[in-house]
Amino acid sequence: METILSFLAYPLPPHLKVSIGLSMLLQGLVVCACALFVLGRCQESRIVNIHQGPVRGYKSQDGNYFVFFGIPFATAPKGVHRFKETGTGEFFLSTMAARQFRSISIHVTQYYT
Repeated sequence: METILSFLAYPLPPHLKVSIGLSMLLQGLVVCACALFVLGRCQESRIVNIHQGPVRGYKSQDGNYFVFFGIPFATAPKGVHRFKETGTGEFFLSTMAARQFRSISIHVTQYYT
């Protein structure tokens, strides 16, 4: 900091050097507090290994349990295999983030009386 202020014609007084040191210390503490906050937030997820690969679940909104949304346990049979059993779900090598539901099949919501 002294090199930045070296353009001044007079040297820095000792009390200003101390205050610059304290402000740098305060900035360092703020950065450390932010880092600890981010690392603490990382504990709100959990990774489990299933047959298809690792899946990351997240804490529920009330914080009592972990939720895993949208895990593909099976694939839909298509083409000539249409009326046969479903296939196994897709495999993934990297960790799948199970944050939200995937698309659902079409459902008829209209009832005829």
